[in-house]
Amino acid sequence: MKTKVLFVLPTLTAGGAERVMSFVAQNINNAKFESTLLVTGYKKDAAYAIKGIRVKFLEKSRVFTAVPSIFFFY
Repeated sequence: MKTKVLFVLPTLTAGGAERVMSFVAQNINNAKFESTLLVTGYKKDAAYAIKGIRVKFLEKSRVFTAVPSIFFFY
């Protein structure tokens, strides 16, 4: 049974933390973990292509307004 891992980011705009977290989410061991990248921002602002994992954009302008959606995501 795979362990589910959820990575939450405010945006996927060009930045160091966003790039590192997206890289970790994509390269985690797929045999042991099922990773999902949850982005509270907009899909149109994404600066990085994410492949091989599930990516969900909440399309919210602020993280504060996305908290209920994050809580009820799974």
